Amino acid sequence: MTQSKVTKLLILCLLPVIATFMASCSGGDQTVKRNPDLYLEINVKPLDETKKSFSKQELASIKAVMEKRIEFLGAFSNKITIQGQTLMIEIVGYTDLEEVKTVLGKPGKLTFTDDQGGIIVTGDHLKNVTYSMRKMMDGGQQEPIIKLEFDDEGKRLFAIGTQKNIGRQISINLDEEPIMSPVVHDAIENGIVILTFGGPSTDAMKVVQQTTALLKGGAIPAIINIVKAENR
Repeated sequence: MTQSKVTKLLILCLLPVIATFMASCSGGDQTVKRNPDLYLEINVKPLDETKKSFSKQELASIKAVMEKRIEFLGAFSNKITIQGQTLMIEIVGYTDLEEVKTVLGKPGKLTFTDDQGGIIVTGDHLKNVTYSMRKMMDGGQQEPIIKLEFDDEGKRLFAIGTQKNIGRQISINLDEEPIMSPVVHDAIENGIVILTFGGPSTDAMKVVQQTTALLKGGAIPAIINIVKAENR
């Protein structure tokens, strides 16, 4: 065999290897596929007992809320498929199963009520929800807080509600459980509320993160039942 033929044969043999190497090097702009770390199956039922099931559009809205909650937790990606009235959820890049169950397993309904249980305003009027760290008044430590901002209608309702309840407690409730019950000293007209959770502890930070994730996506008007939840 001549030298030129040997050279051509070597080039032909090396071409597939070079192609494979180039493809692996150019993978920076491609999505890296990973197996899910967590898998959940969540069944949802309408709150109205006369209604047997959700429509496709209603299920799509519930799916969108759950996607926002998962994204806020910082997962790499998630995939939610709907089968009947059950959402099958695969989560990549997040491994705290108990926290995910807490964040996805609650309706997330926020209400502000007076001392007689009357509703002042609800989370339907939230414009923005953020969490951050704030310096405590009694020292250099910082505590986690949640900042709620109402839309124009929520701002109006909250201003009226706080004006009427000066000197009395109002309750801030999540899924009908009080988060805190401050005394109103002045009417709050700017539509901004700061929630605190007991100082700079790890537990407080976790509660802040979970509560923010619940509120960030909006409420889910459903009875939520986690039928399966596992690490993969």
